[in-house]
Amino acid sequence: MKRTTLITILFATLAVYGCSSEDGDGAAGSGGTAGSGGTAGSGGTAGSGGSAGSGGSAGSGGSAGAGGSAGAGGSAGAGGSAGAGGSAGAGGSAGAGGSAGAGGSAGAGGSAGAGGSAGAGGSADCEYTQDFELLTPGEPPQPVPNSLSENGWLVGGNVFESDGTTPAGSYFAFPAPNGGPAFSAVAVGEGGAAQENQQMSIYNDYNNENHGDGPPDLDRIIEAVVFQEREIEAADVGNTICFKFDAKKGNIEGASTAEAFIQVLDKLGNTFAVIVSAVQDTTNFLTWQENILLCVPIDGVDKVGQLLQFGGRSRASNFEGSGIFYDNMSVCSAPTP
Repeated sequence: MKRTTLITILFATLAVYGCSSEDGDGAAGSGGTAGSGGTAGSGGTAGSGGSAGSGGSAGSGGSAGAGGSAGAGGSAGAGGSAGAGGSAGAGGSAGAGGSAGAGGSAGAGGSAGAGGSAGAGGSADCEYTQDFELLTPGEPPQPVPNSLSENGWLVGGNVFESDGTTPAGSYFAFPAPNGGPAFSAVAVGEGGAAQENQQMSIYNDYNNENHGDGPPDLDRIIEAVVFQEREIEAADVGNTICFKFDAKKGNIEGASTAEAFIQVLDKLGNTFAVIVSAVQDTTNFLTWQENILLCVPIDGVDKVGQLLQFGGRSRASNFEGSGIFYDNMSVCSAPTP
């Protein structure tokens, strides 16, 4: 039985509020009006190896994602208005492994709502819970439509020069694919007892032609972001919002990195800079790490109308694998003590 039903214990002693969060210092997230991408190219063979939906070594092609408002260095947050471009290119087979399990209709798993007590902070209210058991698994070589996108997931990307900090373009935001060589899939058979049969795989955009690009832009780095978002409301002020999840590495390799995040971006100022965030590096999770908690405080009315996001992102170049499996996700809030 999954432990998402115990979500309210999540905030028990404010392990919830004990999570670290970092105030933004102007480091920009991605966003603004995305630039137009290149034309789609055909890909090679996507995804080596058996990590389901993890991407692997995909063929080049897709949209270059260059142009638009460049995302700043560091861990750029997703956001902004959707622009043309994105990951249009046809890739090869997605690196999904294992056998595809039967999926039900797309939608949130579990029931969101008020949980039990969250320690001194009072009761926790969960706006999102998902164990991925009722979503349709991704099927290579083509994505299965709707399963992740109808559950609220979006994708986008930032491109950096080989130094990892100099922006070279961005493209946001598009409905999340389910399978194929770009961004995300519902995977099968990668869980332990607590994760059951289906998980979410988050990986890089192997349709982006900057993978393996030649001189003078050799070794450009693609930061692929898979996320959900909403505006902060007046009712959120005085609460701490926490993102809880399990995670395990898939086919991530080489110089690729991955992390999970929850963050608030400057939508009102149209900079999409990170105002406050909490981040967990997931690159080296050899086994399932459970009940990871990332929290951000909503501590003033100045945050009303700003953009709350949570999800996972990876950085990769030259078709190196980047897949991470996630499960038992929830986003809940409770009054800040």
